[in-house]
Amino acid sequence: METIEERLKAVEQYIEERKLQQITSPLDEKSQVILNEYFLSIKRAFLFTNPSGMDFVYFIGEQGNKTVVMSGQNNLIGYVPNSSTDFINAGANVVTGQQFTDMPNDVMLVLWSTGTVPAGLSTGGVIYYTVSSTGSSFKLSLTLGGVAINFTNNGEGEQFFEIVG
Repeated sequence: METIEERLKAVEQYIEERKLQQITSPLDEKSQVILNEYFLSIKRAFLFTNPSGMDFVYFIGEQGNKTVVMSGQNNLIGYVPNSSTDFINAGANVVTGQQFTDMPNDVMLVLWSTGTVPAGLSTGGVIYYTVSSTGSSFKLSLTLGGVAINFTNNGEGEQFFEIVG
């Protein structure tokens, strides 16, 4: 069992360690080291507008000796094929879902899946473009403004479209 003296010494050591981590204002050299080591610093933000006019914001940041790139928006859209509201229609080659309402043409997407993707499509690394967008539906093309891809089935499992541009 810990004695009162041992516990008091542990508390004093804790207080001293916290003092070492305190940041002063104006920033001294020690405070700058603490900020660089433990906090993310945004170094640059840039805006990208895709051909359909959608804006994407990206940030470049640093923490310690690491550089990171972050997206300024949630760009992952999920759906479950064959549900009552969100689906892929292989007969019409159309992707439909409430989350796609007003999706413009020429948006660059990448498909990810927890199951089997619709035949005719591939996951990760293949960029698709939205074409024939109307309401909450669109078709996919391998080229900007190109011909829609034919699906031969609806796929299985949860599918995700990542907006990449």
